[in-house]
Amino acid sequence: MGEFSSVRTVTAAKQHVCEECRQPILKGERHHYLAFKYDGDFNTLRSHVECSEARVAYMRDNDIDEAGFLIDEWESSGEPMENMGFPPIVEARLRQTEADRAARQAAQAVKP
Repeated sequence: MGEFSSVRTVTAAKQHVCEECRQPILKGERHHYLAFKYDGDFNTLRSHVECSEARVAYMRDNDIDEAGFLIDEWESSGEPMENMGFPPIVEARLRQTEADRAARQAAQAVKP
Protein backbone atom coordinates (compact mmCIF):
# COMPACT_ATOMS: atom_id res chain seq x y z
CA MET A 1 0.00 0.00 0.00
CA GLY A 2 1.33 3.45 -0.94
CA GLU A 3 1.92 5.72 2.03
CA PHE A 4 3.13 8.81 0.19
CA SER A 5 4.68 9.93 -3.07
CA SER A 6 6.25 13.06 -4.46
CA VAL A 7 7.15 13.83 -8.07
CA ARG A 8 9.46 16.65 -9.09
CA THR A 9 10.90 17.72 -12.42
CA VAL A 10 14.65 18.04 -11.93
CA THR A 11 17.83 18.43 -13.98
CA ALA A 12 20.20 15.46 -13.95
CA ALA A 13 23.53 16.23 -12.28
CA LYS A 14 24.83 12.92 -13.62
CA GLN A 15 23.58 10.19 -15.93
CA HIS A 16 20.71 8.02 -14.70
CA VAL A 17 18.54 5.30 -16.24
CA CYS A 18 14.85 5.84 -17.01
CA GLU A 19 12.75 3.25 -15.17
CA GLU A 20 10.11 3.37 -17.93
CA CYS A 21 12.22 2.71 -21.03
CA ARG A 22 15.59 1.65 -19.52
CA GLN A 23 17.47 4.22 -21.67
CA PRO A 24 19.91 6.81 -20.29
CA ILE A 25 18.81 10.10 -18.81
CA LEU A 26 21.76 12.29 -19.75
CA LYS A 27 23.50 14.79 -17.51
CA GLY A 28 21.68 18.12 -17.83
CA GLU A 29 18.44 16.53 -19.04
CA ARG A 30 15.17 17.48 -17.34
CA HIS A 31 13.38 14.42 -15.98
CA HIS A 32 10.92 13.28 -13.34
CA TYR A 33 12.21 12.22 -9.92
CA LEU A 34 9.70 10.20 -7.90
CA ALA A 35 10.16 9.51 -4.20
CA PHE A 36 7.65 7.27 -2.50
CA LYS A 37 7.02 4.96 0.43
CA TYR A 38 5.25 1.68 -0.33
CA ASP A 39 4.59 -1.06 2.21
CA GLY A 40 7.00 0.61 4.60
CA ASP A 41 9.89 0.83 2.12
CA PHE A 42 11.21 4.15 0.82
CA ASN A 43 12.04 4.16 -2.90
CA THR A 44 13.05 6.59 -5.62
CA LEU A 45 13.03 6.37 -9.37
CA ARG A 46 13.71 8.58 -12.35
CA SER A 47 12.12 8.73 -15.77
CA HIS A 48 12.15 10.85 -18.90
CA VAL A 49 9.34 13.40 -18.78
CA GLU A 50 7.91 11.97 -22.02
CA CYS A 51 8.03 8.42 -20.65
CA SER A 52 6.22 9.43 -17.45
CA GLU A 53 3.56 11.23 -19.44
CA ALA A 54 3.18 8.25 -21.81
CA ARG A 55 2.60 5.89 -18.86
CA VAL A 56 -0.04 8.21 -17.38
CA ALA A 57 -1.77 8.44 -20.78
CA TYR A 58 -1.54 4.67 -21.27
CA MET A 59 -3.15 4.08 -17.87
CA ARG A 60 -5.87 6.66 -18.55
CA ASP A 61 -6.62 5.41 -22.07
CA ASN A 62 -6.81 1.77 -20.91
CA ASP A 63 -8.67 2.50 -17.65
CA ILE A 64 -5.86 1.01 -15.54
CA ASP A 65 -5.34 2.01 -11.89
CA GLU A 66 -1.84 0.56 -11.62
CA ALA A 67 0.59 -0.32 -14.39
CA GLY A 68 4.13 -1.56 -14.61
CA PHE A 69 6.83 0.37 -16.38
CA LEU A 70 6.23 1.02 -20.09
CA ILE A 71 8.79 -1.53 -21.26
CA ASP A 72 7.11 -4.21 -19.13
CA GLU A 73 3.58 -3.22 -20.21
CA TRP A 74 4.53 -3.41 -23.87
CA GLU A 75 6.37 -6.74 -23.54
CA SER A 76 3.51 -8.36 -21.62
CA SER A 77 0.82 -7.02 -23.98
CA GLY A 78 1.94 -9.03 -26.99
CA GLU A 79 0.91 -6.06 -29.12
CA PRO A 80 3.03 -4.58 -31.90
CA MET A 81 4.68 -1.36 -30.71
CA GLU A 82 2.65 0.68 -33.22
CA ASN A 83 -0.59 -0.38 -31.51
CA MET A 84 0.45 0.91 -28.07
CA GLY A 85 -0.13 4.58 -28.88
CA PHE A 86 3.15 5.81 -27.40
CA PRO A 87 4.65 9.11 -28.62
CA PRO A 88 7.42 8.64 -31.25
CA ILE A 89 10.27 9.54 -28.83
CA VAL A 90 9.05 6.95 -26.30
CA GLU A 91 8.55 4.33 -28.99
CA ALA A 92 12.11 4.95 -30.25
CA ARG A 93 13.52 4.53 -26.73
CA LEU A 94 11.63 1.29 -26.18
CA ARG A 95 12.81 -0.06 -29.53
CA GLN A 96 16.39 0.83 -28.58
CA THR A 97 16.01 -1.06 -25.30
CA GLU A 98 14.75 -4.07 -27.23
CA ALA A 99 17.72 -3.84 -29.63
CA ASP A 100 20.18 -3.47 -26.72
CA ARG A 101 18.79 -6.61 -25.07
CA ALA A 102 19.01 -8.60 -28.32
CA ALA A 103 22.63 -7.50 -28.80
CA ARG A 104 23.53 -8.53 -25.23
CA GLN A 105 21.87 -11.91 -25.69
CA ALA A 106 23.67 -12.45 -29.02
CA ALA A 107 27.01 -11.52 -27.44
CA GLN A 108 26.39 -13.96 -24.57
CA ALA A 109 25.45 -16.73 -26.98
CA VAL A 110 28.84 -16.55 -28.74
CA LYS A 111 30.91 -16.53 -25.53
CA PRO A 112 32.84 -19.80 -25.05
